[in-house]
Amino acid sequence: MDEINSLPMPQQAKLLRVLQEREVRPVGSRRLIALNIKFVAATTHDLIEEVRTGRFREDLYYRLNVFIVNLPPLKERPEDIEPLTRHFISLLGQRYQIDADEDSLVAILVPHFFRYHWPGNVRQLENLLERLLVSSTLYDSISQFSAHLPSLIPELFETVAKQVPGQAESGHLQALEQEEILKVLNQFEGNKTRAAEYLGISQTTLWRRLKQLKSEAGRS
Repeated sequence: MDEINSLPMPQQAKLLRVLQEREVRPVGSRRLIALNIKFVAATTHDLIEEVRTGRFREDLYYRLNVFIVNLPPLKERPEDIEPLTRHFISLLGQRYQIDADEDSLVAILVPHFFRYHWPGNVRQLENLLERLLVSSTLYDSISQFSAHLPSLIPELFETVAKQVPGQAESGHLQALEQEEILKVLNQFEGNKTRAAEYLGISQTTLWRRLKQLKSEAGRS
């Protein structure tokens, strides 16, 4: 059971009874069913603190507290990023029947992944790779896909921009090709606010980029 700390108190009491008695009574039935199960619970919260604040039952905590595995957040174990990336590319490729070039994708993506802090941990990594893998089928080449990463995963590039404002923003803007900006503007019928949100940049940054593109077009 994931995020067991979010289980409401009435359900905590029912779960405690199931774990103690090892039996359940289906809704509408008078018959008890014996269980032979192993129960695994996960949480990102400190359950001791949850017990102290009255949000988690103490008796349920001690019933669950048999064998504990403490797993550090993904940002504290960067050595796991590449193998997890390969695993999810393979898994998602099978799910969506996409014959992805795993080595090329890893070479392009993992350097960006190393610089990110992953607040959503492994689940966020999986969801992000799902987005990227499906999006990769829209491009004719891996280099074209790579050039559009700032618009596909803006959260990673925005994080870098906040850490190194001038340098990172410049790199971000250079990666956003002219056709991508114009395509997004056309998609949102010229609405610069929505286009900037989609591209993962501020409206001021988009305005500056459009001004630069207009200037470059005037010189050509």
